[in-house]
Amino acid sequence: MKSKVTLLLYLLTISFTYGQYEWTPGKILLQNSDTIHGEIKLKRSIYDSSSEKVEYRATWDSEKLTYGKYLVKEISFEPKGFDTVNYRYINVNTNQQILVRIITSGEVMLYARYNGRNGLETYGGNYWQYDFDDYNEFYVKHKDKKVAELIIGFGVLESFKKRSLNYFKECTSVVTDIKDRFYRKRDIQFIVEDYNYCISNK
Repeated sequence: MKSKVTLLLYLLTISFTYGQYEWTPGKILLQNSDTIHGEIKLKRSIYDSSSEKVEYRATWDSEKLTYGKYLVKEISFEPKGFDTVNYRYINVNTNQQILVRIITSGEVMLYARYNGRNGLETYGGNYWQYDFDDYNEFYVKHKDKKVAELIIGFGVLESFKKRSLNYFKECTSVVTDIKDRFYRKRDIQFIVEDYNYCISNK
């Protein structure tokens, strides 16, 4: 009996971990504002993080279509029994867009992805629920800016504390909490949420 329970838990874990690569109910918001509903999954990108795409089919026996960054505005996975999970293409410089998961919305948007180096998948490991440890890159973007900034991840030379103090300097309470080490790197979601609350109540 124990072995059967262990196997079931293992299979559920695999399903949750790689759910974004399996056909899942959802919708795609296109750049022309049209929305298509059906089943979708992310197309795994190997070595080239700039070629991330989403596959779509209206029903299980329908023709499979592939959409990329020039056609897609936002992707929403709507798995039964779980919260909706949204992905979006964002600009990380003037010449590059990447596909990321939306973690927090507001005055400052927080995005995350697992950037696979050496051929690993480029999306977060735990698809259904957010966990800081499933991602190795986090981006922040003020709603009036066109380009998102990498605040945690490869290539960030400044310490997280220094970078976050500068980025969230408009909110005194958040700055104080960062200085007092109430917030650490893994608390980036709460930092952004508290900052958005602070700004909205000024």
